[in-house]
Amino acid sequence: GEFSLGGKKYNLSLNDSGVNNLHSGPEGYEFRMWSTAIDRENGSVTFSLVSPDGDQGFPGQFRINVTYSLSEDDRVTIHYEGTASEDTVVNMTNHSYFNLNGEGSGSVLGHSLRIMARGYTPVNRNSIPLGTVEPVAGTPLDFRKPKAIGQDLEADNEQLRFTGGFDHNFALDGDGFRKAAEAAGERSGITLAVYTDQPGIQMYAGNYLSVENGKKGHVYGSHHGFALETQHFPDSVNNPQFPSVILRAGELYSTTTCYQFGVTH
Repeated sequence: GEFSLGGKKYNLSLNDSGVNNLHSGPEGYEFRMWSTAIDRENGSVTFSLVSPDGDQGFPGQFRINVTYSLSEDDRVTIHYEGTASEDTVVNMTNHSYFNLNGEGSGSVLGHSLRIMARGYTPVNRNSIPLGTVEPVAGTPLDFRKPKAIGQDLEADNEQLRFTGGFDHNFALDGDGFRKAAEAAGERSGITLAVYTDQPGIQMYAGNYLSVENGKKGHVYGSHHGFALETQHFPDSVNNPQFPSVILRAGELYSTTTCYQFGVTH
């Protein structure tokens, strides 16, 4: 819920346990009305927003463009771009939930999942990273080889108890634009591959979903969807050993993530 930048301390809106700032605060960008511009020739739409100086405690006016593109090979590409009037911190992501068996099909715990990460950032009981990157080997968070999301969900593990299941940031292998994760619906055969230039990805198994009303009268509960949120590591601004989330005034923030869909049979 706070950080220091340029010798000044910033207090953010607290919307998680009364001490943390989650998803930028109670009035996050997902609740805003964005301007839109459609590019039919390229199959894309660009959403634009101006976040004023001091918005939920963050310094600087931040001008943002987020472009969603759909290609013929079933790729949904998200490109984020923005500039700030003052030095600030930026860590944008997408929190879509996926259920590859189709809408209203129940739990995703039987989905196969692979994450290209040898390390993860362990957290305290408030889900704040401890500031280290630890090996996934020998832990329930080892998704280096495909396995069912629910395979190790009930393991006797402190990290899973802290977060009510899987809700962790993985330190992705390699750098540049590369494959970060892949998943498959065990009944549908629908596949999802995630590509990104970001250093981390948050895997959330929908632990706290509860009576979420969807299309056609479907109701979604715990573990009825999972998220793969490409990102810099959480709380990086307070952990200088993590990849930096500081955006300097006038510099361009630019990052791309792609979700590609397919089918195995």
